[in-house]
Amino acid sequence: MAMKSPSPINTNILRLSRLIPLFIALLTFAVFLPALRNGFVNWDDDKNFLTNYLYRGLGWEQLKWMFTTFHTGPYQPLSWITFGLDYIIWGMNPFGYHLTNVLLHSANAAVFYLLCLKLLSKGGSSGDLKDKASLYLSAGFAALFFSIHPLRVESVAWATERRDVLSGLFYILTILLYLTPRTSGGERASFSRRYALPLTVFLLALLSKAIVVTLPAALVILDIFYLKRLPPDPRRWLAREYQQIWLEKAPYFALSLFFGIIGYFGQADAGALISMRKAGPDKRAAQALFSLGLYLWKTLIPLKLVPFYKFSGALSDWQPLLGGAAALTITAAVVKALWRLPALLAVWAFYLITLSPVLGIVKFGEQAAADRYTYLPCLGFAVLAGWALLFGLRQPGQVIKKGVALSACVIVFLFGRLSWTQAKIWRDSETLWKYAISLNPEIEFIHTNLAALFITQSRLDEAVFQCREVLRINPKYESAFNNLGMALAKQGKNEEAIKSYQEALRLKPGYTEAFNNLGNAFAARGELAEAERNYRSALRLNPGYVNAHNGLGAVLARQGNRDEAVKHFQEAVRLNPEFTLARKNLALIQSR
Repeated sequence: MAMKSPSPINTNILRLSRLIPLFIALLTFAVFLPALRNGFVNWDDDKNFLTNYLYRGLGWEQLKWMFTTFHTGPYQPLSWITFGLDYIIWGMNPFGYHLTNVLLHSANAAVFYLLCLKLLSKGGSSGDLKDKASLYLSAGFAALFFSIHPLRVESVAWATERRDVLSGLFYILTILLYLTPRTSGGERASFSRRYALPLTVFLLALLSKAIVVTLPAALVILDIFYLKRLPPDPRRWLAREYQQIWLEKAPYFALSLFFGIIGYFGQADAGALISMRKAGPDKRAAQALFSLGLYLWKTLIPLKLVPFYKFSGALSDWQPLLGGAAALTITAAVVKALWRLPALLAVWAFYLITLSPVLGIVKFGEQAAADRYTYLPCLGFAVLAGWALLFGLRQPGQVIKKGVALSACVIVFLFGRLSWTQAKIWRDSETLWKYAISLNPEIEFIHTNLAALFITQSRLDEAVFQCREVLRINPKYESAFNNLGMALAKQGKNEEAIKSYQEALRLKPGYTEAFNNLGNAFAARGELAEAERNYRSALRLNPGYVNAHNGLGAVLARQGNRDEAVKHFQEAVRLNPEFTLARKNLALIQSR
């Protein structure tokens, strides 16, 4: 009986298999093309790029700053280095910054394909062309499920979130480099390939963003469910036969602990750490359950994605109860299926572990959840999606095969279309915040950022309206009082502006910007002693506050204290060489 020859489609797929990673990277790049037209938004982009001159370049001074700063909270020297390189190439053109983000994310998609190929081929292959083609297609689908999912847009289209895509690249590479010498054919790998190389790449991931601190736990999951180096029963893990496995993990856990501590103090230094008094254990538990459910829902139905999710309800509200019920149900289901489908438990454990730093148990910032927090946790779901496609393609019936293949194509198309549209939302600050308000008009943070934008554009009536909206939602929101003060001051209502700044400081005694603005207001009224006191308070909180140095210098000059005024003008120029007003003030006082 003559053997059936392989179909031309499967043969071509095998011939082109080496080009699949390139195809996946190019398709990912194409989906995120709208991001290349985006500008900087007034959500950390302004602080990180527009008013920050310390990252611009890769000289000794810039590198020293990059490795020692907790600017805006995260410790991310390697991410800063890439921004410094962007500045050398592109200057302040946002196109280049976004291009780097999209290129890095596209590279992540290609590397993740290689990882998925390794993970999905664990069960073996029949060796025929059709089965190999199914494996390549399934790994490609898994990679695209991750890379073009709309939840990725925030990490890619927001310039500041370079740290997500950069740390993600090294995270995926670490896992790939860890697995390769521990699978078939790699037993005789050198010490460098087996230990030093993956550990070094993990260090690069940590230097990009500390969110990757959970990677050692992910490696343990792989040791249990993929490599079978550890038994599923934790009671046996300390047996002598497994000591070597834990010894090789020790450097990973040590690095994670070290960078975790650094990250904690960095966020605390930036004022992002929320105290227990402000958010107690019940609120943190409610937020954790809320976000657990939200991320699962948005992974399945990625619609109405917003840049800021807030939950201020109680543990007994329906969102945390639903999230908790979903988590318990899934946990029970995967534990029950442990012996038949251990991969399900592996994916669920990976999801919970990688999400743990941002669930709100240790609370940073006002947000209850964020799309960018799913960048790593959803890797497991993508592998599961690829496995589901492979399982369907291996079924005997043609109807099933065609059905799952068509479903995969539809998912890729829908995700790509949604991500293309979502990337446009980050085009500029006004587009971003008006879109967010259209979906959730009761979030103070969004109105506050829109008000700040209107102030810079001198759209003062609109700014005042947004500030009033914030105070309607939350009468104790200090940023709204600060913004309201700036808008009122620009309208010439200095008395009202001073009252707003003072209220902001009453609510937040360490509010640096409010001190500076209050100094400006008193200086405008000629009350130089009060102006000086507030400028010095701002500099005590932030010695590198350029505007406060310039303001204090101007007040000291008016008081006749020329020498000290010169020092503050010089410091302002040193911190910001392009600060025209400080340069003019310095030249004027030196000419006298």
